[in-house]
Amino acid sequence: VRSLSRLYLIPPWGKWPLADMSGSPAAVRDWHIQVTKDAGPTTANRSVQTMRACYKHAAKLNRSLPIAFPTSAVVMNAEKPSQKALAFEDFPKWKEAWDKIEAPIRKAYHLFCLLSGCRPGELARLRWIDVHDNEQSFTIPNAKAGRDIVLPYSEEIAAALRMARDAAKEGAELVFPGLSYIDYRDAGLPVKGQALRHTYRTICADLEIDELISHYLMGHAPQGISQKYIATLILQNGPAMRAAQERISKRIVSLLGLKLGGHHDAPLVPDTPTRVEASRKKSKAAAPVRIA
Repeated sequence: VRSLSRLYLIPPWGKWPLADMSGSPAAVRDWHIQVTKDAGPTTANRSVQTMRACYKHAAKLNRSLPIAFPTSAVVMNAEKPSQKALAFEDFPKWKEAWDKIEAPIRKAYHLFCLLSGCRPGELARLRWIDVHDNEQSFTIPNAKAGRDIVLPYSEEIAAALRMARDAAKEGAELVFPGLSYIDYRDAGLPVKGQALRHTYRTICADLEIDELISHYLMGHAPQGISQKYIATLILQNGPAMRAAQERISKRIVSLLGLKLGGHHDAPLVPDTPTRVEASRKKSKAAAPVRIA
């Protein structure tokens, strides 16, 4: 909601009284059409839904507002889920664009998205407290599936985490701060966000990863399985999940042409602990590998 408000709602409507918006349904309709052209049908629909929800909330507190919603004239767009993914031959092009990103936290975020296959919004809310170095895992709290999801991380994912940790400010709570809103600062990437999740799924299929394992790794609730059995199945498949995650990461790193280097040729890992690391309890796990 913050993202949509900042980009599409407040600039055109921030100074309009709600009653005037209700009395100008054609203006709202035309705005929805324009947002559709500028940002796509799904973003336009979500902007309309946000406006309608805000108006309904305000109307509960102010009986003088008109009953008619400002969005009454809007014809919602048909939405088709995107299946865009990064083709195998385009991985070097993606890495070339990724190398040009100056902010290390943003670089770490996009690499983590690609290596983990997680939903971009869920990763943007990931906190350091959810990263478990000893267990080499991370937790997506209150995920879309309606429960906390604990996922193993590979050495390559650990390196992406180390990149973000090295650049973090002291006392930072979020792993990827500043990425909880929509922006286009990394528009040079051939694909990002949800498309990287689709790419991860493509890699799973190419490696013939068991479908149940790939569902777990992507945070899906498997269809036809009762929720009370899911925890048991995850425990039973734990070693297989970690092995699959490692295979997927190695395949992605190979396609990107990234090298896992030693201590002195490793730009993603500092030689000395960062302030964030010093403030956190030392992990007994081995240090993450380096990506050069």
